[in-house]
Amino acid sequence: MSRNSLLFLVVTFLFSCKKEVQLSEAEIILRGNCTFDGEWFVQDVLINEVAEIGIYVTERNDSLYQVKTPKISGFGEAGPCHLPERFKKIGLKVVISGKVYNHPRINFNAPPILLNDIEMK
Repeated sequence: MSRNSLLFLVVTFLFSCKKEVQLSEAEIILRGNCTFDGEWFVQDVLINEVAEIGIYVTERNDSLYQVKTPKISGFGEAGPCHLPERFKKIGLKVVISGKVYNHPRINFNAPPILLNDIEMK
């Protein structure tokens, strides 16, 4: 194989590989530290649902923000992976879109939600 043919194959291979999807800054902020590998599954998909910001105090006195809407299976509450500061107001009405995740062997008071979008109502 000639040197030019080999170079052509290498260049073709490099440019044919899929590029990583670049997230917008807003998507990175909303994603927070959530990763859902393994047995996690999508429990609910919310699209432009009206919700209310609430708070849950754990047994260790940690305060966790929640979004509350009857469209979420179970208790109607989910814990956002990340909630931007301007939305951290108890009782604030918001419109949210995102995926609520669950795990077959973990019990949640409020399962995690990976928000795609959030805005004030």
